[in-house]
Amino acid sequence: MIMNGIEVKKKLKKSGYLLKNVAELMGETPQNLNSMLNAKDIKTGVIEKIASAIKKPLYFFFDDDKHVNDVNDVNGSNINLLLTMLKEKDDELTKLRAENDELKKKTLFFTN
Repeated sequence: MIMNGIEVKKKLKKSGYLLKNVAELMGETPQNLNSMLNAKDIKTGVIEKIASAIKKPLYFFFDDDKHVNDVNDVNGSNINLLLTMLKEKDDELTKLRAENDELKKKTLFFTN
């Protein structure tokens, strides 16, 4: 499946995000983010950076019916199973990040 910048921009706008704010959260200039999104084929790493910046799971950009149907048409796999597995992994990652943040706080407390 190919994700293009127009689709990413639409998804962000539909969800109430301004590109300027997303760029700031990513540590990028709005011009750099716009350049990344104007690429013919958006790299997964760019989408991961955006998702991380807005604190959304990666599948946030891929859960529309249009994308699900595109993937099913291409390879006939059970996309719902794959999305469920991805969500479980994302939930696990979110939990681990929270645990990591707590450990960092404890480490700072003991080192000061």
